[in-house]
Amino acid sequence: MQSPIAGLGNIIVQIGFILAAIAQAWRVDKTAALCLVPLAAWVAFASVLNFAIWFLYSGAGAEGIGFLAFTRATLWTVQICWVIS
Repeated sequence: MQSPIAGLGNIIVQIGFILAAIAQAWRVDKTAALCLVPLAAWVAFASVLNFAIWFLYSGAGAEGIGFLAFTRATLWTVQICWVIS
């Protein structure tokens, strides 16, 4: 896939399956469920990056506001990365 919006849809489905797996594993083994939390965090991080790429290359990010949109999206992504780590 080379479409960021299709990739974002794919990531949303993945997050749903990962969260469902965590919920199911929690009932059986809490340690196993906690082992899936870093995967969920990593996929959430990937979705933030994917959204930032889509925003920057969409009409609103590239043409509408220009450099200001790039700066805000970049700062937003960096802040999210800092919070996650």
